[in-house]
Amino acid sequence: MNAPAGDHPPKAAIPEAGPGTPRGNVPAGAGCRASSDPDPPTAVAVAAIVRRGERGLEGLIARRREEAIRGGLWEFPGGKVEPGERAEEAARRESLEETGIRVAPGTGAVTATAVRGDPSLPRERTVAVTLVWFDAPADADPRPLGSDECRWEALDALGDYRWPDANAELIRALQAHARSVGP
Repeated sequence: MNAPAGDHPPKAAIPEAGPGTPRGNVPAGAGCRASSDPDPPTAVAVAAIVRRGERGLEGLIARRREEAIRGGLWEFPGGKVEPGERAEEAARRESLEETGIRVAPGTGAVTATAVRGDPSLPRERTVAVTLVWFDAPADADPRPLGSDECRWEALDALGDYRWPDANAELIRALQAHARSVGP
């Protein structure tokens, strides 16, 4: 069951995604769209916090603040990987900062990495986004601390939302991972 009409932006066309790198060790330019950015990709980690809900497996998603880059689009909680930090650690830290949800250390599973470039942006023109799966804690009560809104959504309905380009590949990987772990 999808969210009621008008409750979220209309479905966006999903662009063709290039190949991802499974563990986040991203060679410069791998899977990127054409970009004149000579800098290496900015490493970003996002948390797919998943629970078993009334609609099957549900993931926590958030709508970016309007004033942010890609404002109004939906995303998984996450952000930049700090120097010396692993993707799982960054995704854990960011989920707490952005939603108030604390996931247990060492419980994340790297599911996919997607690399995308957008030379029109003033900064972070190329990003390598790593998706880390976490089982939601039983007491998970998300709050939109770093976004305009957050909600639980059925994994098979994620395509009904408008996302940044790199997320199309990540969503497909998340849905495939969910099928492999069962209902």
